[in-house]
Amino acid sequence: MELSRSQPKGSYGKSYILGTPQLLWDRGVSTAEIETDSVTATTLIYDNSNGSHPCTQLINRIKLLLSRPWNVSIKHVYRECNKVADFMAKFGQSLSHGLHVLEHVLEGCLGLVEQDSLGAVFPRMVAG
Repeated sequence: MELSRSQPKGSYGKSYILGTPQLLWDRGVSTAEIETDSVTATTLIYDNSNGSHPCTQLINRIKLLLSRPWNVSIKHVYRECNKVADFMAKFGQSLSHGLHVLEHVLEGCLGLVEQDSLGAVFPRMVAG
């Protein structure tokens, strides 16, 4: 199952991250790894901050979902590491606003799924 959530340009990734585990829970999925290119969202979710961030309520809802009896995690990946997610994000821009659940891999995405499953490497320069 692939998820594509079309959002207005400039939307922040945390609301997408909240909706994804809820959808997985509702569908009975017990194991999943959610990848996001938002290092800020990932850090806020796994950081034990003091609750002064403007999105604290949303972050706490995500943490509550993740604490349920299942094996779901959220991790940061660079966009280049997951070509499927990049394809889906671009595809999502062509959809009407809202959540779209795709039960089958899109034809234009098949080769990318194979590359991801094989662990294909796409080097990227990252300033440290």
